[in-house]
Amino acid sequence: MPYEMNPLTKRYQYRTEDGMFIIQDGKVVTAEEADIQAGQGPQLGFDGERKDGQTPTPPTGQVDPIPQPQESPENRTSSPEPFDANRELIKGLLDQAIKLSDPAVVNQLENARLGREQALANTYGDLARKRDIEMQNIRSWQAIQQAQIQKEAVLAASLASTAYIANTPNANTLAGLNAGAKIAADAFK
Repeated sequence: MPYEMNPLTKRYQYRTEDGMFIIQDGKVVTAEEADIQAGQGPQLGFDGERKDGQTPTPPTGQVDPIPQPQESPENRTSSPEPFDANRELIKGLLDQAIKLSDPAVVNQLENARLGREQALANTYGDLARKRDIEMQNIRSWQAIQQAQIQKEAVLAASLASTAYIANTPNANTLAGLNAGAKIAADAFK
């Protein structure tokens, strides 16, 4: 807490955001309240005037004069020295600006820009055609692979059917054997 001396009461008071305070009898008291208790401070009435009729005297003290700004090369704006150092650069920039504003130069620059755009379009067109060819190749290989898978599935199914039929006895053969077996069995009865 910063403190300062009150010039009227000659005592130290502490300055805070809430106002001025002093320490009196071990307690923190506002400076105005301590002045009123001591009878030294201004006692104001309802109209804001002092009750004792005196006008407060302002504190006396020395006021430091305000220093005048000193002239230095950094803060001078009237001097053409910065412009002299860059005169050649500015002249070169102005010459380039004049050359670039010539209609023939503008047409050349525009033609060069259009040529670059056309070259980019051709490049992107070539890349798109190449990509389309690659996609067609991928689709054709996909169709070939699907046809091979279907062929192998049909072949596997036919092989499974053949194996099943090879292991299953023929019903006509069994019926023909039944008649002969019955005749042979009757002979042994």
